[in-house]
Amino acid sequence: MFDDEMLDRMSLFLLAWRRYLGHDHHHVDYRAALMKRYRITRDTADAALDALRNPSQRAA
Repeated sequence: MFDDEMLDRMSLFLLAWRRYLGHDHHHVDYRAALMKRYRITRDTADAALDALRNPSQRAA
């Protein structure tokens, strides 16, 4: 569903977002951040997060 380049960009965006929020922010809504940044649906954001959590399944 996602190519490696897109997943890498999403990963870097989420890392930057978490750093921007700082250490005081314990819960980061990654799904909402992806949905807003990339204008994707909840299901697509969930699929992207699953792919980011399981790098071994990226090529599948």
